[in-house]
Amino acid sequence: CNIAAAIVAETDMAVSASRPNIYSPGIPDAFRENYLASIDFLKQVAAYCPEGLTREFEESQAVQRFLKRWNLTVYHSLRFQDIAGTFEKHIAGKGVASIAEEAKPFHFSAANVLLECLLKCFSREVFLPSLANKFCRLAYQLVSRFHVWLKAGLAKRRDAAKSSQQEKKAAAAGGGGQES
Repeated sequence: CNIAAAIVAETDMAVSASRPNIYSPGIPDAFRENYLASIDFLKQVAAYCPEGLTREFEESQAVQRFLKRWNLTVYHSLRFQDIAGTFEKHIAGKGVASIAEEAKPFHFSAANVLLECLLKCFSREVFLPSLANKFCRLAYQLVSRFHVWLKAGLAKRRDAAKSSQQEKKAAAAGGGGQES
């Protein structure tokens, strides 16, 4: 499917010359829209390939060069920093007893922020099918981080409760015999 590959090559050159920033992930929302439009373009061009030659088109140098221009790794890194950073900022210094202020699905505010972050991972504004494995990994990391944070917070509360009970027992045992 040489004609389709030639169309992609010419389009790539024209876009690169007229709009070089189109491939830059610095503005993630614009990058995502541009990337999805380019994937739709490739699908439309591939539809003109004779049956059985679609794979040849997809593996052509022109298509591979065009796809390499899209820095998906940086896009994911920016989204990762935004989503994971939001969650980390929320749980930093907060105890397990941090209660949700509004009517939310969960009692703990951290659980609500976790839910928001998970939904953002797979939202239409963020998710790219090409990066499905990375966004799934991010979701797993967020849940794992929440688990570790919750477990540590509960252990801290349990230890504080034990310490308080021991102090009360010691005070009750020693307090009765110290009167003069």
